[in-house]
Amino acid sequence: MELRRFLAAEFDEATAADVTDRIDHYRLPIPGLQAQATKDVACDVSEALAWAHALAAKAAGRPQPAAMLDVSIVVPVFNQLPFTLACIDALLSHESRYSFEILIGDDGSTDATATALSVPIAGVRHIRHASNLGFVRNCNATAREASGRHVLFLNNDTLVLPHWLDELISLLDADPGIGLAGSKLVFADGRLQECGAIVWRDGSAWNYGRLSDPRRPEYCYLRDVDYVSGASIALPRPLWEELGGFDELFVPAYAEDADLAFRIRARGLRTVVQPLSQVIHFEGITSGTDLGSGAKAYQVENLQKLKQRWANVLASHRANADRPELEKERDVRKRALFIDHCTPTPNEDAGSLVASEIMQIFTDSGYKVTFIPEDNFAHMGPTTADLQRRGIEAIYHPAYSRMAAFLAARDDDFDVIFLHRFKVGEAHMDVLRRRYPRARIVFLNADMHHLREMREAEISADLAAIAKARQTRDIELRVTATADVALVHSTYERELLQQALPDALVDLFPLIHDPVEHVTPLSQREGVCFVGGFRHPPNADGIRWFVDTTWPLVLASVPDAKLYIVGSHMPADIRDLEQHPGVNAVGFVDDLERFLARRRLTIAPLRYGAGAKGKVAGSLAQGVPVVCTPIGAEGMQLSPGDNVLVGQTPEELAAHVVTLLTDDHAWQRMSVAGVAYARDVTSRAMARQRLRAILDRLS
Repeated sequence: MELRRFLAAEFDEATAADVTDRIDHYRLPIPGLQAQATKDVACDVSEALAWAHALAAKAAGRPQPAAMLDVSIVVPVFNQLPFTLACIDALLSHESRYSFEILIGDDGSTDATATALSVPIAGVRHIRHASNLGFVRNCNATAREASGRHVLFLNNDTLVLPHWLDELISLLDADPGIGLAGSKLVFADGRLQECGAIVWRDGSAWNYGRLSDPRRPEYCYLRDVDYVSGASIALPRPLWEELGGFDELFVPAYAEDADLAFRIRARGLRTVVQPLSQVIHFEGITSGTDLGSGAKAYQVENLQKLKQRWANVLASHRANADRPELEKERDVRKRALFIDHCTPTPNEDAGSLVASEIMQIFTDSGYKVTFIPEDNFAHMGPTTADLQRRGIEAIYHPAYSRMAAFLAARDDDFDVIFLHRFKVGEAHMDVLRRRYPRARIVFLNADMHHLREMREAEISADLAAIAKARQTRDIELRVTATADVALVHSTYERELLQQALPDALVDLFPLIHDPVEHVTPLSQREGVCFVGGFRHPPNADGIRWFVDTTWPLVLASVPDAKLYIVGSHMPADIRDLEQHPGVNAVGFVDDLERFLARRRLTIAPLRYGAGAKGKVAGSLAQGVPVVCTPIGAEGMQLSPGDNVLVGQTPEELAAHVVTLLTDDHAWQRMSVAGVAYARDVTSRAMARQRLRAILDRLS
């Protein structure tokens, strides 16, 4: 069954089983697969009551909502009781950080709906209308009973999926510029029904992506749309009330959701689809699919009304079916392609944090960003979803599995191509130059690989490694020279490149670490901390050297001192450093900022490496003083003795560590200076200024 495959891939096998069991339990027919799908779906009274009592028991076990509800979910119904109860069942089955009530707007149903909903179900209110008001008036009348901060309209022939509510409401809460947010709708056969809709110049409408694979990248990122089907849409209740609800020009139904979206945009607010909010929709169950009869017949008439009302707006839309891949996001004026080795993990390494922040700056500057993890094109679960949640189109397998396939299949007109890290530039610079001759290419090397390789080779006096470092230098310089602008994180690397490539445009782009607003008091801190991802060889080398040579000198002066080693992908030999007195091999921590807030200082005892050091910039931004080697501070616009303590030998490093462990006045001075450095050099505000200036110059 395609639906089950979709659910297992998108969520997990447990979700797939839960949803398909619910469909079977309520005997819900699947449109397109079963002939009776568009006919009435009924049940006898005894079965209806049994189902309702089971839902009451499920609801009784849920936490009681606070006095102020977050969301009022309005579910308009007319007959089709099994769908209504299945809809309620799904709503009660998924946890959410938002409190909600369910308002069933009953349009005078003639089946067992009233009997079943006479059973008290906690959090569910049955609002029965004396007559059949039709969809528009039913929604308006039922929503007048809402008490939540937001009002959400949900068809009764839907089954919500995990996280659907959190994705919609967190979006509305985070961005007051968004007036309406809607879900991605998936047919009960596992195909896509809609990810937002396009209204063409002639007033006709498309459900974008209809019958496609709902997991394709182009249907999975937040974007502005003409409207989202009223089967699942949410908006702030004050806005809904100011607008007067759905316009009764569209009674009894159809095009009222599109008109609402147009009216919201006319107020200067956005209408968006959040594809991470997903809902199964049994389209046509209530109104059928025949445009010539029943409620569905109003669709043609109401689309004409929509066209007449919004003729001035529609005049700027494309003709029907003209470039839907562009028309789906009509207001996009600038496009950026961002390519990195892998999907950013900002909580694990400095390079990922920079990549994530740069993509956000592009997005905030009005660019539509497409991201490619060129190493394996893998969908990385939560980290990929985080990009999509922010409106970044993430490319992945199986839709695209190689760069060549992406370039052949897509017709994007990119304004800027951003290549992050040396290997990415080496692999793709030339082909991208040929494929997109108009695009400006920005190359950020992260750090100069040949410099790091040469320093490592010199420590070991490895002649073969020295020769390899020279080869890397030649390639690195060629790639840098091919870019329109090269970015470097350190002043030292900028000087080297300017000497080697006097005609190249090289700009300084420091690491991005925002300063904290409040520094945890010294009285709540203890210990020394090393932070570093252990897939990066200089980190493992540096902490081993420090523990062997410097840490014993620290313990000689401060016997109870503790050293915490933090970092992802920690190998066994680093864990074994716990055998030394006072050493704790912590490994990866989920909340590094919180961990650092309890530490007195950090160390960066690097013997080789290149580029700016995220461990140094991140610690200073947290108000945690840093002791490091010259390599650790190189090119970062730091002032040794003022905002960082630098030592070359184990004795010098140990003396600095002891000072910060024992001298509260020195610690306070260095903490304040570190935060000031972050504000002036590594803050997001400074990064935005720099990147926007670079983009303005390129354009």
